[in-house]
Amino acid sequence: ALPPDQYISQRLSTIMQSLRREIKSNAREWHYIIHSLRPLTQAIWRSLSATDRERLVKKYFTLWNIHRHRYAPHIAERIDAAQKGGQLKMVRARVASAAQTPDGIALDLKTKHGSETANGFDLAFRCTGVDYKTENNPLLKNILAKGLAKPSGNDYGIRASDNMLVYRDRP
Repeated sequence: ALPPDQYISQRLSTIMQSLRREIKSNAREWHYIIHSLRPLTQAIWRSLSATDRERLVKKYFTLWNIHRHRYAPHIAERIDAAQKGGQLKMVRARVASAAQTPDGIALDLKTKHGSETANGFDLAFRCTGVDYKTENNPLLKNILAKGLAKPSGNDYGIRASDNMLVYRDRP
């Protein structure tokens, strides 16, 4: 496997193959492997070709977000206890829609087995982080419309230099 700083200026396929090998050989330590990339993610992103950036966003963005986020051990204990006590159920699904009903919140879910509706929730959280897709982000959409920044070249984020200065249409 490549040392973390060796992921810079590599093709996405090379990076992914190396990560897969590293994770397979250290299955119990995968979170340390992902953690080792944290300080380098911006440099790796900037070193990717436009094609590889697009592929990363389309194919691996959700997977990356799932693996890079983690919670503290005391939170894990509370989550485990809530699951064991029947107070919390985790479901792998995409939420197609949510609506308030007399019985609580109803969610229309898309799972690998099809569609289902889950009812009676007191709370529902969208835990996917910031939506960086410019068309879905009112702030980024407004900044681009006013010419205060240029789009990144794909549908995510804005263009910035290595020192994080934003490229603009106006002088």
